[in-house]
Amino acid sequence: MPSMAFWPPPSTAVSALRSLALPALLTPTIGREAEIAAVSALLRQPTVRLLTLTGPPGTGKTRLSIEIAHALAPEFANGVCFVPLAAVRDDDCLLPALVQALNLPEDKAQNALDQLANYLGQQQILLVLDNFEQLVPFAHHLTELLGRVPHLKLLISSREWLNCYGEYEFPVSPLALPNIKALPPLEKMGDYSAVTLFLGRARIANPNFVLDETTSPIVAHICTQLDGLPLAIEMAAARLRRATAAQIQAQLHQRLAHLSGPRDFSPRQQTLRGAIDWSYELLSEEEQSLFAHAALFLRGTAEALAQVWGKGRTSAEVEMMLYTLADKSLLQINTAEGENQPRFRLLHIMREYGLEQLQKQGVLATAQERYITYYTSWLESITTPDQVKGEKQRATFAAIDAENDDWQEALYWASTTAADQSLCLRLCDTLHLYWEARGQYREASRLSLLALAHSPSPTSLRAKVLSQVSFSLRIIGRTEQALSTLQESITIYEQLGDKQGLATNLHHLGQHYGMLFDYAQAADYFRRALIIYRQLAHPEGIALALGSIGLANLRLGQYEAAEAAYTESLEIREELRLEASMAHSLTGLAQVAQARGDYAQAESLLHRALHLRHRLGHRRHLANTLDALSQLWLNQGRIEAGLQLMGAVYAMLDEIGVMSSDPDRQRYLALGEAAVGPARAAQLQEEGATLTLDEVLALATAVLA
Repeated sequence: MPSMAFWPPPSTAVSALRSLALPALLTPTIGREAEIAAVSALLRQPTVRLLTLTGPPGTGKTRLSIEIAHALAPEFANGVCFVPLAAVRDDDCLLPALVQALNLPEDKAQNALDQLANYLGQQQILLVLDNFEQLVPFAHHLTELLGRVPHLKLLISSREWLNCYGEYEFPVSPLALPNIKALPPLEKMGDYSAVTLFLGRARIANPNFVLDETTSPIVAHICTQLDGLPLAIEMAAARLRRATAAQIQAQLHQRLAHLSGPRDFSPRQQTLRGAIDWSYELLSEEEQSLFAHAALFLRGTAEALAQVWGKGRTSAEVEMMLYTLADKSLLQINTAEGENQPRFRLLHIMREYGLEQLQKQGVLATAQERYITYYTSWLESITTPDQVKGEKQRATFAAIDAENDDWQEALYWASTTAADQSLCLRLCDTLHLYWEARGQYREASRLSLLALAHSPSPTSLRAKVLSQVSFSLRIIGRTEQALSTLQESITIYEQLGDKQGLATNLHHLGQHYGMLFDYAQAADYFRRALIIYRQLAHPEGIALALGSIGLANLRLGQYEAAEAAYTESLEIREELRLEASMAHSLTGLAQVAQARGDYAQAESLLHRALHLRHRLGHRRHLANTLDALSQLWLNQGRIEAGLQLMGAVYAMLDEIGVMSSDPDRQRYLALGEAAVGPARAAQLQEEGATLTLDEVLALATAVLA
C-alpha cells in the first residue's frame, strides 16, 4: 500500500466512518485504470486537498469518483463518505447535506459549518461530492470547511471546475478510440477502452455477441460516432438485446447525420444529446411518454407513476414498461432493503432530458401539478387522525420516510411553480406531525416558511400552517419569529370567526409564555383556550388545555390545582385512547408526586409514561419523561444513575435541536455536583451522552426495577 506518512496518527476520540454511504459498483469499471491511478496519486499528496473531476455529461465522472473512493478508503484512517448532491439546489442546503450524509444530528447551537468542523476535527476523511455543477456559486463553503479541518480531502465531480483557491482540476476525457481509417487487427481492438466497454456491456445485453472480423469494424464505428462517451456507449450496447450491431450502426448514423445541440454546447455534449435523442426516438410513443413522466421522480414507484402519468395503465403494466426502459439503460430499477416494491430512478442527465421533453411538448407544468397533487393527496390519505396515533403511527411515518425524496421534490415545486398555491400549504400541514415526531424542527421551519411565502392569502389553511410553524420556531429557540407568526395566525382566525383555530393558538400563546417562564400569563392563556374548547365540546382540546394548566400550576407550586388538572386530562385521554397524550398527563402527575415527596408514586407513574412513549417513538416526549426520571433519581440520592441519565437527555434534545425550557435543570445539576463533585458529575454526563437509545432505556428500566 502506498505510504501515507504525511498523515498524523488517527485520533482515538473519533469513530471511523470507513465507507459511509459509498455505493457498490455492480459492473466493472472499464478503461479507467490510468485515471484511477493518477487521481489516487494526486490525492495522496499532502498539498492536494480539493480535487475536481470535470467533463461533459456521460464521461463517467460519478463512477470514476466512486472507484477512486473504494481504492483509497483503506488509506484514510476515518474512511470515505459519498454525498450525492443532484437534489441540492441552493446555498442554504449544501452544508446541511454534508451533515446529513455524515449522519450527524441537527444542532440548534451551531450552524452547519461549525458542526462539520467540530465533528470532523482531526479526522482523516475523504468526502466525495457528486453532481456539484449546480452548486458551483457556493463552492466557497468548501474552502471554508477545508480551512478549518486540516486533514479533510474533497473529491468533487462537476461539469465545470469550481475556480477555488487550492483546487486541482482533473479533466475526465472520453474513452480511447481506434482509428477507423486504419483499424488495428482484431487482437488489438481490446487495447481501446471504448471498444472494451462496448464489448463488456454487449455481453450483458446479448451473451452470444462476439467481436470478430465482421463485428469489429462496426463496433469501432459505433464507439467513434459516440465520441467514446461511456454513457452513450452503454446505451448503444444495450440495444443488442433486440438489434444487431449493424442495425445499431445504421440507426445511429442516420440519427446523428441531422442532429445537433445548441451552439453553446461542446461537441461532446451535442454528441451525447444526440445519443440520448436517438435512444428516445427508438421508443414507442407510449414508452416516450412514460419515460418523460418518469423523469418527474427522484425515487419513484410504478404505482405513483401510473397515477401521475394518467394514461389508464395499471401499476403492474407500468412496472413492466419500466423494466423495458431499464433494459435500454434509460433508467435503473432496484428494491431497497425492507421495501416490498421496486423503485426506479433516472441518471441525472437522463432526468434533465426527460423533463425537457415534457417542456417541449408543453405539458411540463401540467405534469408537475399532477405530481404535486399526487403526493399531497397521498400524504393526506395516510396522515388521517386514525393513522398518526397509537400503533399505526410508526408504520405511517415509515411510509413517509420511504417517499422522502419525492415529497420533498413535490414541496419544492409546489413552492416555486404550482399554480394552485394551496398545494404547498397542504403538504406542510400533512407533514407537521411527522416532522415533530422525527424531531425535524429546523426542516419543518424552513419548508413551512417557504410555503407561506408562496401562499400569502389569509385563508384558514395559511393560519393553520402559521400556527404549526410557530411551534417549530419556538422549539428551536427563534422565539420572536414564533410569536410574530402566531399573532398573524390569530388575526386570521379572528377574521374568519374560527373558534377552534383561535383556541389552538391561545394554547400556543400559553406555551410561548411558559418557555419564557411566565407561568401565570401562560396559565391565563391556557384557561382561555379551555373555555373555548368546552364551548365547542372538543374533548381532545379540553384534555390538551388541562394538561398545560397542570404544568403551569406545577411550576407555580400550586400542586393541588396541578394534580386536579392533570387527573382530569388523563381521564379524558384514557377514554379517547390517546396514548401519547396519556403519557404527558402521567409524567405531569409524577412530577406533582415528586414535588410532594411521594417518590414511590412518582416512579410508578413515570414507568407507565416511559413505556408508552418508547412504544410510540416520539423522541422529544421520550426525552422529557427521561428528564423527569433523572430528576427523581437525583432527589432520591441515586446520584450517578441520575447524572448519567441527565447526560443522555441533553444529548437527545441536542440531537433534534430542541431548546430545554425546564427551569429546574440547573438546580438538579447542582444537586448532583454537590454529591460527587463537578468533575465526576461532568464525567457521568459525558458517559450518558454516549449511550444509544436502547442503552438509555436499559439503564432506566434497570434502575426502575
